Amino acid sequence: MAPARARIFARSRSGGHPRRPQGALILRPTPAARLRAGGRAGGGSAAAPPAKAHILWTWMKHTAKTADEGKPVLWINLDETCVPYNLADPIGLVAHGGRASSSGAPPTARRASIPGPRESVTYMALACARSDIQPLLPQVFIGSRQVLRKRDMLEAQAGVPKQVYFLQRSSSWATKETIVQLIGWLADALEPVRKKVTPALLLDCARAHLSEDICRAAIQRRIRLVYVPANMTPLLQPLDVCGFRGLKARLRSEFARAQLASEDGAVSRAAWLQLLGTAASTYMRGRKWAKSFETVGQGAYENLSGTLRALVPEAAFAAVHARPPSQAELMFIFPKGKASPPPRLLLPLNPRRRMRRKSAAWPHIEREIDGT
Repeated sequence: MAPARARIFARSRSGGHPRRPQGALILRPTPAARLRAGGRAGGGSAAAPPAKAHILWTWMKHTAKTADEGKPVLWINLDETCVPYNLADPIGLVAHGGRASSSGAPPTARRASIPGPRESVTYMALACARSDIQPLLPQVFIGSRQVLRKRDMLEAQAGVPKQVYFLQRSSSWATKETIVQLIGWLADALEPVRKKVTPALLLDCARAHLSEDICRAAIQRRIRLVYVPANMTPLLQPLDVCGFRGLKARLRSEFARAQLASEDGAVSRAAWLQLLGTAASTYMRGRKWAKSFETVGQGAYENLSGTLRALVPEAAFAAVHARPPSQAELMFIFPKGKASPPPRLLLPLNPRRRMRRKSAAWPHIEREIDGT
């Protein structure tokens, strides 16, 4: 019988992500494959991803056009990623080579052995296009009470920059409460430059991001919100496109160094937290994020990623004009079946005369912003 290839999902006992046994290959979907999936989920046709990208670009151009006078938009991307305690254990789809049985069936799946703790934290990262402002932005790690113990946090906090925060919660999931808190920290951090820029937060359509409380907090702190369309983050979110892969490579390298420096090869929780805070802060400060924003559409056509250029013709990109998204377009880019913010909370905080001009498309926006 000729050899056969079988895809095997090896999962941890805790039901975590698929993990790699020793010697296995990691197979991850390409951006093109994710794009096809986004098209099926968003509109059922290949035209859905280009349409979603067009809506985002028009929304971003409108935000830039209606910025406060003399204050250009400062684009800030918020995104989350999971960081495991055992950074030497990568995750992904596992492919094994093996021989088929006499009946032609593929080899059976077997459980991967996962050494060390299986705990993790959520990293809420912020990146902006200005290198002089990037060091001001907060970087937040969220963990459960079992992972982030008070004594470990106090010990780690003493050795990391003041912009790094550790939040102990009932779980490591990002919630609307933590994001509202992050918006407050972000507004305070930007206070020295608020007279020079208009902050705009670019975030995806995760469930926790779609709360009205987040929109109201952003309105109160004079931060505009723009949402990346559902299923399009691999192409249109800077941190997904250019950020987290390099960051996790840096974290794995630093974790390996810490293991080598330890007598028994173990890394304490406090040392792990300090490693996360220091490496993440250094990496985020050291990157030139302006190019990452250009890759997703904030620049000339030739600066787009290759996948976006193959998806959107140059003439279509040049035809993008500044205008707010309609209610139908918002329904199209937000995930189906999830509660999304009402349109009246998503219009940028424009001068009052501009709000009156758009009052037909955005009802009650004046009353909402005035707090009445």
